[in-house]
Amino acid sequence: MLEQVVNRAKNFRYHSFQQLVPSEPIKVFEGDEYILVAERERDRIKLFWAVNAIESLPEVLEQSAKDLAAGELIVEFIPPEFINSLEKAGLRVSSEWIDFWLKDLPVKRWDYPLTAEIRLIKAAETGLAAAVTRSCAGMSRQFFGEGEAGIIEWLNQQEQQVFVAIKNEEIVGTCMIGTYQGKLGKVVWLRLLAVHPDQQGQGIGRSLAKVGLEWGQQQGCTVSFLATDTENFPAIHLYEKLGYQRQEGRGQINMVYKIKKKQS
Repeated sequence: MLEQVVNRAKNFRYHSFQQLVPSEPIKVFEGDEYILVAERERDRIKLFWAVNAIESLPEVLEQSAKDLAAGELIVEFIPPEFINSLEKAGLRVSSEWIDFWLKDLPVKRWDYPLTAEIRLIKAAETGLAAAVTRSCAGMSRQFFGEGEAGIIEWLNQQEQQVFVAIKNEEIVGTCMIGTYQGKLGKVVWLRLLAVHPDQQGQGIGRSLAKVGLEWGQQQGCTVSFLATDTENFPAIHLYEKLGYQRQEGRGQINMVYKIKKKQS
């Protein structure tokens, strides 16, 4: 049933099903002019949406928020031209992810030493890796860390891996990475890179990225992709030092809808 809903949603004029689709929906709202699929993401509710007229989005968001008893909804992949009208309707931009590309993997030319032991994660370490990502919550807009279930689900997919950084026999950093076939060739996607705040500034993130990209090269990848928030300046600085270049234009714009409380 979910596959049918997703396929129908992709036929709408505007939708957020371009890259990611819900895996465990908690509720589906359907009408002639809209589809909303709600999915719980830790303590938040994210809505995958499809509409034929963007002006109708706030109305269906309000109704779904009431039905879900949610005070706040995350709404992703908003077209840039609709930001102003949606802000007037009560939505606000919560983050904007920009794309970075490394079109010539130069890992072999990186001669700096690793500053921690980097290896593949073990099955018993998924919770520890998740805790590291949660320690970085708030360092980037709308970043709350990754749950253990999300890491396990990532590892269960083909051509996806998780690396961890070890110092003093403890996990201090993690990197979620995967590959896919793109227009530019086989791509290694740097999905998530996190280092515990107490261990930042030591080159551990750079070491994780290096080993992850070397793994991607071994899988036949020739280019690399990642996305980060426009205001995550430390991460942008790191990625540019690694050779990534920012793609022109705006990236993934995410907004938050807070249901207005009626005054008594």
